[in-house]
Amino acid sequence: LSPLEQLIERGFEIIGIYTQPDKPRGRGRDLGRTAVKAFAEKTGIEVFQPTSLKSAESHSQLQLLAPDLIVIAAYGKILPAETLAIPTKGCLNVHPSLLPRHRGASPVAATLLAGDKVAGATIFRVETGVDSGPIIAQQEHNIRFDDNVVSLTDRLFEEAGKLLISVLPSYLEGNVVPKTQDE
Repeated sequence: LSPLEQLIERGFEIIGIYTQPDKPRGRGRDLGRTAVKAFAEKTGIEVFQPTSLKSAESHSQLQLLAPDLIVIAAYGKILPAETLAIPTKGCLNVHPSLLPRHRGASPVAATLLAGDKVAGATIFRVETGVDSGPIIAQQEHNIRFDDNVVSLTDRLFEEAGKLLISVLPSYLEGNVVPKTQDE
């Protein structure tokens, strides 16, 4: 299960889902929706697909939702400081690597290309830098001999979702001390 599916399954209130805009796909160049949007439509949770979170309209829309917490998993865009300031409990990222190693857009591929024997998941508080905020929780996972980018990514996001679910109650109660990443 994805982190989003796990949050819903465990009864966390999801007030909105943000995902990338629909994009032309395939030979016919028909607009294709993201897997997140397809899943969200089944749940009845409102879906937002702004082209940019920097616009005044996107900022106002998110302020109206008034989230306590934002959780990001593979969103693919850097959140502006104005967005990060909206949720009262901050913004957490579910990341498929053991930060600070392998920051950036392709952490799983970088892990495999580096020949690492261990991969992992990190939950961290988002700041304005790329994957640079303080760590809330981490968990290691052995890389299997037959892993590839797809299999390892899927497994790491499922495990990261479990890690998120396990640490979220303590985090929301203020009982987690984030650890600054070693630069």
